Amino acid sequence: MFPAWLGSRWQPTSGTMQTSLGICLLAAIIDLGLSLTCEICGGTGDTCTGSLEFCPPGEDKCGIILLEGTRALQSRNIVKTCVRSNSCDQPFTSVNVGKAGEAWTHLTCCTGDDCQKISPTLPPLNTTSNGKTCPACYATHSLACEEEIVKCTGDQLYCLEKSGSITFGERNVPFIMKGCANNAYCNNTQEHSFFDGIHNIVTINCTLASGTAGIVPGLFGLFLQALVGLLLAKTLD
Repeated sequence: MFPAWLGSRWQPTSGTMQTSLGICLLAAIIDLGLSLTCEICGGTGDTCTGSLEFCPPGEDKCGIILLEGTRALQSRNIVKTCVRSNSCDQPFTSVNVGKAGEAWTHLTCCTGDDCQKISPTLPPLNTTSNGKTCPACYATHSLACEEEIVKCTGDQLYCLEKSGSITFGERNVPFIMKGCANNAYCNNTQEHSFFDGIHNIVTINCTLASGTAGIVPGLFGLFLQALVGLLLAKTLD
């Protein structure tokens, strides 16, 4: 079965033309990488089940993302989706927002039948202080939060400031996060749409704890979309 957006582009007028166009269409699908199909789903816990869907151009791997949060972010979620292969190079993200808790994700990449055989697990969080500190806070339904100073751990070498809003259905939830983050978290700007009807507009600023700044504006992808499960759970309580 072809993706709807490709299938709607041709209207054969004869059996011969239909066969020729069908072959060309199949070739185009293979050339664009659209022959890759991945299971698409999301939910709480360690498993979810969804339908197989064609991946969009450029997303050449299937990904299984596990997310865990503590305290105010307490939850455990899973997302299965299409990802770009370069996301597999930095599979572990972590952020510490102080009293509100910590959250971390781990991405397992796979293709084909291998995805059905994988039982992904989250690696333990490195809680060893690295000598860096950052302002930290977290709030939903607000773009302001009361800061504290938090000690960074492991490879969390960046001070994070992130704010924006998540819209699902008729509800719009502003939020703000500040704290320690690792390089993978700050570099992960790939856009995804894991859940229909959920949109996000986010600005993120990651500054090295040593003082060198780097700004990553715009739509924030892989980690944020996994974090949507946490935010939804908290805002709907």
